[in-house]
Amino acid sequence: MISPDSPIEKTQDDKLGRTPFAAAIAKAIIGATRIESFVIGINGKWGSGKSSLLNLCVEAIKGRSAQSQKQVDVLRFNPWNFADQNYLVLQFFRQFTGHLRKLEATGIGKLKDLVDTLDAYATALGPPVEGLPYVKYAWSGLRASIGIARKKLGLGQDLESLSESIATQLAALKRKTVVIIDDIDRLTSLEIRQVFQLVKISARFPYVIYLLAFDRAVVASALADLKVGSGDEYLEKIVQVSFDLPPVSESALTTMIYDGITDLLKQYPPAHFDNHRFQNVFHSGFRESFESLRDVRRFLNSLEFGLGMIGNEVNGVDFIGLEALRIFHPLVYDTVRNNKKLFAGYIDVFTQNAGGEAFKKELDRTLRATGDFEQVKDPLLELFPKLAYAFNNTVYTVESENAWEKDLRISSSRYFDLYFQLRLPNDEVSMAEIGQVLEAAGDPSVLKEMLVSFVESKRIVNAMASVRHRLSEVKPELLPNMLVPLLDVGDMVKQRGSPIFGDIPEFWHVRWAIFDVLDGLPPDTRFPTLIVALKKSVGLGTMVNVVALLGQIKEEKRDKYPELTAEILADLKKIVAQRIQDCSTGEPFVGAESLPSIIWAWKNWGDPAKAKDYIEGVLKDPVKTITFLDKFIYEIHSSGGTDKTVKTDNSLACQGLSDLTDLSQLQKLLQSMDAGKLSQNQRDIRQFVMKELDSLEASGLTPEQFENERRFGPEG
Repeated sequence: MISPDSPIEKTQDDKLGRTPFAAAIAKAIIGATRIESFVIGINGKWGSGKSSLLNLCVEAIKGRSAQSQKQVDVLRFNPWNFADQNYLVLQFFRQFTGHLRKLEATGIGKLKDLVDTLDAYATALGPPVEGLPYVKYAWSGLRASIGIARKKLGLGQDLESLSESIATQLAALKRKTVVIIDDIDRLTSLEIRQVFQLVKISARFPYVIYLLAFDRAVVASALADLKVGSGDEYLEKIVQVSFDLPPVSESALTTMIYDGITDLLKQYPPAHFDNHRFQNVFHSGFRESFESLRDVRRFLNSLEFGLGMIGNEVNGVDFIGLEALRIFHPLVYDTVRNNKKLFAGYIDVFTQNAGGEAFKKELDRTLRATGDFEQVKDPLLELFPKLAYAFNNTVYTVESENAWEKDLRISSSRYFDLYFQLRLPNDEVSMAEIGQVLEAAGDPSVLKEMLVSFVESKRIVNAMASVRHRLSEVKPELLPNMLVPLLDVGDMVKQRGSPIFGDIPEFWHVRWAIFDVLDGLPPDTRFPTLIVALKKSVGLGTMVNVVALLGQIKEEKRDKYPELTAEILADLKKIVAQRIQDCSTGEPFVGAESLPSIIWAWKNWGDPAKAKDYIEGVLKDPVKTITFLDKFIYEIHSSGGTDKTVKTDNSLACQGLSDLTDLSQLQKLLQSMDAGKLSQNQRDIRQFVMKELDSLEASGLTPEQFENERRFGPEG
C-alpha cells in the first residue's frame, strides 16, 4: 500500500537502531532533578527521520514515566495546525491551558486558578481581539477569557506578575510537561522566529521541558534576522542541550531499500525479474542517489504506483532502474524518453558505418545538457546496452535485441514506449493473454479462436513474437496441438509487405512460429505430426509456403532436418495438393490471398489437369475472373536517393499467370467482358490488368523478363 511520508510510531518499526538514543533522551528528561525549564534540540536534515525519533522519545518517556511513577506529561504543539501564524503565542498558551484542563479532569487537583492565570497571560500577550480572524466564530469562549484577563490586569497584575504567578503554581504542581515541537525548519523564517520567541517567553516556567526538532542550518539562518548576533549564537542561548540526529548507516539505508523493493515485488510480481542483473543495476550508480529516508519513501511510493499500473507487463529490473532515474535524475529521464532511436534497439549497419566516435558524440550532445551525465553513465549502460558502442565499440546486433525483447527489456524497440506510457499500446498483447494462449495449447479450437481475435484486433504480430519467446513453457506433448491453429490463421493475416523497408508481412511472423513449434518436436515425430496437421488444416496458402520452405531448407541446409527424406517431402507435397483439390469447390477458395501459390502447388505437386479445369471454370465467370486476377496484383516498393518516403507501385505477376493460362486469350477475355456488370473496383482491376498485358506485349519481353525489369530496372 502506498504510504504517506509519515514517521514511524513505535519501537517495533525502528529499522535504523535509534531506539537506544531515544531511550537515553527519555531517561535524561525523567531523571532530571532541576525544576527550571530547559530546552533540548534535535538537529537533523530534512527527511533524516527527526519526526520518527520524536515519536520514539514520546514512547520511551511514557514507558519510563509509568515505571518510575514520576508524573511526566507530553504536549505536542504543531505550528502547522494554525491558519494564522501571527497569533502563534496565543495559540500555544490556549493549547497549554487545554492540556491543564484535561489534567484537572483526571483528578490531580484543582487547577482553575492556574488555568485562569494562563488564560489571562495568553490574552494579554495576544493581539487585539478585533484583529483575530476567527473571533466571530469563537466569541463566547474568548469573551470569558478576556473578562478574566481584564479582571486580573485590573487588580494590578501586569504581565510580569502574571508570569510569576504561573511559575509559582507550576512549581507547586511538581509535574513535568514535555512540549514537543517538530518540523520547525519547514516553517517560514518569520514563523521560525516566532517559535523560538515563544520558547524564550515560556522558558521561565518550571517543570516545562521543550524537545525541539529542526535543521540547525535552516533555523540559524532564520534567526540571524533578529539582529542579536549570529543565528547560531541565538540558538545557543535558547537551546541548553543539543544533539545531532544519529546518521543513518549506509548498510541500514541499503537494507531499507532492498526490503521495500522486495515487499513491492511480492505484491506486484513483474513479468520478468533477474536478481543478479538487479544487483548490477542497483550498484552501478543508482544506490548513490538515495541520501535520506525521505528519498527511500518517495522512491518506494512512486515505484509501487507504477508497478500497480503496469508491473505485470514489464521487466522488473528495468522498471526499477528507470523509476530511480525519473525520481533522482528527471532531466536524464526526459532525455531518454525523447530519444528512443538513440537508446533503444541494436547497432544497425548505418550506425556501424558512421563509427563509434560519431555515436559517442551524438550521445554526449544529448546527455551533457542534463548535467548528470557522469553520474548516470553506468546505470544507463546497464539499462541500454546499445550505448556501449560509444565507449568500447561493443556492437549489439539484432540477435541481442531479440533476447532483450524476450525479457521485456526497455532496451528493446518493442517495449521502450511501454515503460513511459504505463499502459499497453493498442497493438500490444498482455502477458496474461499470452499465458492464456499457451494454456490453450491443450485445446486447438480455443487456441484458434484466440489467434483469430489477435488478427481481428491487429495484434497478431506482437502476439506471435511473445508466443515464440515463451514457447518453451508449453508442455512438449501439447506442442502438436498448436500446428493446425497456426496453419489456419496463417491464411487470415496480411501476406504482403516490404521487408527491405521494415514492413515485414504478418504472415512471416506466423510462419516463424510454425517452424519454432516444429523445431520443438522430437525429430522422430516431427514430420509425422506435421502430416497429421496438414490433413486437418484449411490454411492452404500457409501449408504451401511451409512445405515449399522445407524443400528449400532440405536443399540448402541438409543438416537442419536430417530426418526429412525425399520420400517424406514428396508425401508432404502430395498431401497439400490433395487438400487444395478438396477445398477447391468452396466459395472462398478463389478469393484466397495466396491463390497464386496455391494454384501453383496444385499444378506442380498434384493433378495439373484438375488445376487447369479449375482455372478454366473460374474464367467463365466475369466476377470470379476479376477476383482471381486481383490475387496476381502485387506491390513494388522503391526509394530513390533523394526520396524521403517509400514509393509504392502495383504490378502484375505476369510470369505466374502465364504458367496457368494463355495471356493473349486472357486479354481477349477481358476486352470482351461487359464492364457494366462490374463494380467500380472490379472495373479498376480489369483496366489495370489489360494495361499491364498491353505493356507486356509492346515490350517484346518474356513475362519473366518483363517482371524483372519492373522490379529491378532494365538490364545493361
